[in-house]
Amino acid sequence: KTAEEAGTRLFSIERSSNVKDFVTIGQVAAKDVAGLNGYKYVDESVAAGVWYYRLRMQDIDGKYTYSNVISVNVGAAFQGMLLYPNPVQDRLFVQMQSGQVEKTVVRLVDIQGKTLQQQEITLSSGVTSLTFDTRTLARGTYFVVVAGSRPQIRQFIKP
Repeated sequence: KTAEEAGTRLFSIERSSNVKDFVTIGQVAAKDVAGLNGYKYVDESVAAGVWYYRLRMQDIDGKYTYSNVISVNVGAAFQGMLLYPNPVQDRLFVQMQSGQVEKTVVRLVDIQGKTLQQQEITLSSGVTSLTFDTRTLARGTYFVVVAGSRPQIRQFIKP
């Protein structure tokens, strides 16, 4: 969020694994209007581990400044399956950890257990990622259910 935005052109999102070598992973155009402005960016390619993020804020005149660096421990409570963001708006990202290669079915179900979306995937040894489109879901509580040798279920909310 920005409070007073004047002459701002672009926000570049940068990520690092060591707090030294940052790589730009995305960009968001600035609205460049007075008052409160909200922005959102989801890092779709992040894996489990500790990651460091910062913003490079570029003005219309080409000058730029950096935000403070923040650290994010992805997978700190990663016990087989991680859902984010939760609550969700447009897209739900799912990361599953497996010790073996296996085919499985991942379902998005409503509170009554009705399957709304389904993906047949092959889990790799390590982390496998997938995405569900949640734009058309009504407000409520939903679940991601994984079949296979290690069945799992996780809850998420659509506000």
